[in-house]
Amino acid sequence: KYGTTIPVWFSTSLLTDGEGRVLGAVEVFRDLTEVKRLEEEIRRMHTLAALGQMAATVAHEVRNPLGGIAGFAALLKRDLKDNPQQRKLVEKIIEGVSSLNNIVTALLNYAKPVNRKSERINFLGLMDRIVGFFEGSLNIHSAKADKKIVLKKSYQSDCIWCRADPEQLTEVALNLLQNAVRANLFMPFFTTKQNGTGLGLATAKKIVDAYNGDISVQSTPGKGSTFSVKLPCE
Repeated sequence: KYGTTIPVWFSTSLLTDGEGRVLGAVEVFRDLTEVKRLEEEIRRMHTLAALGQMAATVAHEVRNPLGGIAGFAALLKRDLKDNPQQRKLVEKIIEGVSSLNNIVTALLNYAKPVNRKSERINFLGLMDRIVGFFEGSLNIHSAKADKKIVLKKSYQSDCIWCRADPEQLTEVALNLLQNAVRANLFMPFFTTKQNGTGLGLATAKKIVDAYNGDISVQSTPGKGSTFSVKLPCE
């Protein structure tokens, strides 16, 4: 009735009377929407796992030559202390190596399994601190981008207690907030940010999955997106 397409399974059985004459047929339909969603989720998890293994292998292979480049560049910079112009070029090499090393570190962190630490925390108190921290950086970002971004908080309770790692929940929340301002995708290595690695939302999903939670998004082009994070209660 909403004009959407629904995948279905169906079977047909003929109805006959006592003499074997066909009186009609019974058609049974089964909605496969949830089954298809779960199948897609499993395929995505396999893809992410494969990408994680590939990322770890590539990161290890890249890190060794990066260390050599950084070492030789540092020696070259020292020897060019009397040549400021060429010294600046070497400094550009060192900056590039540092940027690549940050990406390699992010890849290795993404490939690592999430270590579930657990402590009793006030979830709303933690969210307030995270949002407060983000608002400070948001004001600077908004001023540079010359656009107005408003953060609204709406809690249905005064206090919610849960058992989780506050640092990991902070990473999830900040990644969602940052991507709400700049991008929106779960696939790794996709980014619209100049210095981004494209692992923000993928990492957030990985952490939520480790706590047997669920993270999903509903997006309307031109209007916005709503991210939902569900975590088990204490």
